[in-house]
Amino acid sequence: MAAIYRLTPSEVRVLHVILEVGGVIPTSLVLHLGESTVKTHLRHIFQKTGARNQVDLVKLVAGLSSPLAQPRS
Repeated sequence: MAAIYRLTPSEVRVLHVILEVGGVIPTSLVLHLGESTVKTHLRHIFQKTGARNQVDLVKLVAGLSSPLAQPRS
């Protein structure tokens, strides 16, 4: 996913924690980042992936990890 959407290492870390624990506040606590920093990374992830919110993002990741997912060209 990082390569497909050109996510930075920081964005990948935020995405991973969002998927594991959910939400800005828990993610900021786990990563020891300010909430505004997490929100900024999340906003960039949304822009790069076309997701509108965290639910869309979870669906996108689930679709990419599905064995039925088509590779993007």
